[in-house]
Amino acid sequence: MKKGIIIGAVGVAAIAGVGPYFVGQHAQQVVEDYAGMISENTVYSAKVTQHNRTWFTSQGKLEVTLDLSQLAQDFDQDPSKLESFTFDVDYDITHGPFLFNGGVPVGLMSFVAQVDNSQLPEDVEWPQAEPVYQLDGRVGLFGGFSFSDYIPAIEYEDKAKLTFSGYRGEGYVGDNLEYTGKAEKIEITRDNRGAFIISDVVIDMELEGSYSQMMETGFAPGKQSFSIGKVFIDADGVKADVENAFVSLKMEEPTETLRNMGISYGVSKFEAQEVVVTDAEITVDFNSVHRVLIDTLTEVNKDMANARPEQLQIAMMEFLQKDLLTVLQAGPELNFSSVKFTLPEGSFNGYLNTKLVNITQLPAMANDPMYWVKHVNTNGKIEADHAVLEKLMALGVRQNMSDNPQFFEMTAEEQQQAIDYQIGMMINQGVQAGVVTKDDTHYRTEIKVVDGVVTVNGTPLFTAP
Repeated sequence: MKKGIIIGAVGVAAIAGVGPYFVGQHAQQVVEDYAGMISENTVYSAKVTQHNRTWFTSQGKLEVTLDLSQLAQDFDQDPSKLESFTFDVDYDITHGPFLFNGGVPVGLMSFVAQVDNSQLPEDVEWPQAEPVYQLDGRVGLFGGFSFSDYIPAIEYEDKAKLTFSGYRGEGYVGDNLEYTGKAEKIEITRDNRGAFIISDVVIDMELEGSYSQMMETGFAPGKQSFSIGKVFIDADGVKADVENAFVSLKMEEPTETLRNMGISYGVSKFEAQEVVVTDAEITVDFNSVHRVLIDTLTEVNKDMANARPEQLQIAMMEFLQKDLLTVLQAGPELNFSSVKFTLPEGSFNGYLNTKLVNITQLPAMANDPMYWVKHVNTNGKIEADHAVLEKLMALGVRQNMSDNPQFFEMTAEEQQQAIDYQIGMMINQGVQAGVVTKDDTHYRTEIKVVDGVVTVNGTPLFTAP
């Protein structure tokens, strides 16, 4: 019995003594791989500039460069006006399998990575000894790691005062990626004359597959969301109040070759000047998208930083000749699954779903409308309270009439009468033509396109030859 205990103790001691050496070798390779993965992005690049390994720990620096000129190109801005921005990430790794720096005492390694505040411009004040950003993590013995990150709370005052409550997040990376981050408040005030306040910022992410897979393919099944509890603006005569704004993204892999993607934008309240909108949401779904299209777009995006325009044009032409038919035969869908909002006058609701069907060959001319009418299935519906549709139409009619000099010679009352007359005439024409139905409270329009037949409110209006 004692002999077994002694042998076990010797084994544990051997692992504790020899294990950190091999973990240190692995840790160095992980850092190198991570730098390479970052550099696959067109905007970021990274390289290890320093790595010192001892038996039980490793320390080093990762130099990260943000190519602002490439970012400018992505947003159609002049890249010559922006320069690259470089900063260092200091990291400290403790080698396992036994960890004595807090948390679970057993693991492959633990690490701390941070951007220290000495890299900030001289005129930026920062809490003493606080990093600009810090990431703490722990890698398990069997892969996967848990981590937390934070940005400290700060206050900065020059011509304006900035107050930031700080940011904290935590997550796990293994076969899946999970992450949640929160910031309570960001406030900017200027000489007591204005304010810009953002509160309750939340980032939420649940993805299937590894982070490296997402970086490599540009696609990872799962869902992501970004939400803001409240935005308040009161500056330079502009007042705005926004509540519960969000953007959410979902991705699915229904088959090995097809991908589904959906994105939603919404806000529970938007109020600015005389405009009040509540319960607004737009959801757009792209379904049955062949992976060859996503792979092509991912590769083109990677090449945009260094490729000449003619090279990108050649790449897209090769895709059109080789893979476009495959993409179209998959039956891709573009669905405006939900478009809704509420005004003081009432509500607006609608949807429009489209799907390509029965495609066996490409059209002789890509802009042939009859080809697409024959190969698209569409169904959609719009429903709006009378006052809502009439208000939206009034905005368009006023814009059109503003091109007529005689419109500006009218009084405000005469202008409104002219607009009301035009709206009434347009609605009556729509009702008589059968493209709009009307009851005591709502206007409605339903459209369907099947087998080349266009039907509106149940009445066939057009058949493709």
